[in-house]
Amino acid sequence: MEEESKGISIGEIFKTIFLKKWLALIVALCITVVGILGIQLLYNRMKEVYTTEFSLRLPGYLNGEYYTFPDGTVMHYAEMVSLSELEAVKDSSADFEGIDIYDMAEKGNIEIKRNVYVDDAENSTASFTINVSKKYFKDYETGRKFLTTLISRPVAKYAQTEPNHYVYLDLSKNADTYGREISLLQSQLNYVLGRFESIQSTYTNNFVAGGRTIKSYVDELNSYKSKNTLNVLAGRVEREYILKHDDDSVKKEYELKKINLERELKVARETYEDIKNSGTAYLDGATVLKSQRDLIGNLEIQLDDVNEFLAKIYATHVDSEFETEYVEPEYKQLKEYTDMLEVVVKEMYSKTATVSYFNVNEVISDGGMGLVMSGVISLVLGVVVACVVAYVVGRLELKKRETAGDNTEIPVVSAEIQAAAAVTEDDTKEDKKD
Repeated sequence: MEEESKGISIGEIFKTIFLKKWLALIVALCITVVGILGIQLLYNRMKEVYTTEFSLRLPGYLNGEYYTFPDGTVMHYAEMVSLSELEAVKDSSADFEGIDIYDMAEKGNIEIKRNVYVDDAENSTASFTINVSKKYFKDYETGRKFLTTLISRPVAKYAQTEPNHYVYLDLSKNADTYGREISLLQSQLNYVLGRFESIQSTYTNNFVAGGRTIKSYVDELNSYKSKNTLNVLAGRVEREYILKHDDDSVKKEYELKKINLERELKVARETYEDIKNSGTAYLDGATVLKSQRDLIGNLEIQLDDVNEFLAKIYATHVDSEFETEYVEPEYKQLKEYTDMLEVVVKEMYSKTATVSYFNVNEVISDGGMGLVMSGVISLVLGVVVACVVAYVVGRLELKKRETAGDNTEIPVVSAEIQAAAAVTEDDTKEDKKD
């Protein structure tokens, strides 16, 4: 007896699937739609990031990892995405209220990296890239605004850390004596000139701000300083014992000055005697002795002036007109120079403290899966699943049909067999009769 082993051909498989073609079509369509929505709304939201690459320009910044602000604060580039900076940005606008910056920082879903591009053996440029998970923002515009605000923080901080340019001027208005007031005005002059010279050393002489070159500002300030007006006024106040107002604090000040001068003079005289008695201990004894004698003489003159002032202090006159006639014009001139510095610094910010983005849209979406790719993957998956479902359902239906066919044929076959058996039995009886 031979047994035939029968397999399932590819044609039979496709025939079975074709029987349930509408079911396959519906399943494939449903899986494709669900797959696209799942990828775009769930997978992409978890995997996609907003990214931006930019370069940062700050005065004096040389593409390093650290930058020092005018007030001495040092910033490492990684601090740009620190929790404190994220908090400052969130508090800056109501548009950012729903952003969970704490989860963002805790889970490391925002990061910054520094990119170095080597131009040649000696020169290189640097840029920065920030990536942040897209899931924290309700839409692209919110994400773009949040990142650009965050990136501009160092520029804003640079302007905020610029020191107050009017400190010495403000203090001079409250000075008790003309001597102290003039001394503060001298400090203001030195500060403004030094600030302009610092800008000049950082940039070229032809750097233009406020409609003028930096060199022209420096030259004007040096010209004013060379007139020595403030030193002349200070000498006159001391020589003529001019008081700003009748105040016992002036007497106390000069008494303290007298004590300090007497102490310095005593030390200078003792040092002179030590040098003179040291013999060959000093290689250039004559020069040193002369320098020490000059110091002693200078201290003696100062002490004489103080003693003379103290002797006449109650006989001195209060000259209120000295302020308006001599000091006030110098104050106004120095304020004008300080105003110029303020203008120059602000314009310097706008020209040198900037952010440049590498992409025209500033911020772009990256990662995740595009609509076309998610559609293709979902469609392929849908077709595969649909074919499997259609084949399984079709095969089960065919089996049911075959089973139903077997059950109807058994009674027919049994009747035929019984009839044949009856005929055979009748023939046997006839044979026996014969």
